[in-house]
Amino acid sequence: MGTPDEALVELDHAHALGLKVAMIPSYVRRPVPRAAEQHPDLTRTDIWLDSYAIDSAYDYDPVWARCIELGFPVASHSGLGF
Repeated sequence: MGTPDEALVELDHAHALGLKVAMIPSYVRRPVPRAAEQHPDLTRTDIWLDSYAIDSAYDYDPVWARCIELGFPVASHSGLGF
């Protein structure tokens, strides 16, 4: 779910395989833009957690619509992963 386009491709693939449910992470780790620009070596550690919500870096509405279209219930789970 790094981007909506990636997620749509994966959902279609899962559906083609006959899968019935989608499990997604709770967030995406993204580099802080200004820090990444000024200090590219810190992009692994200077991050923010994007949670697919209204303030996300992307519009994930097409993903949720595709889940409904395909009849996929969605579960999410993530560890800290830092």
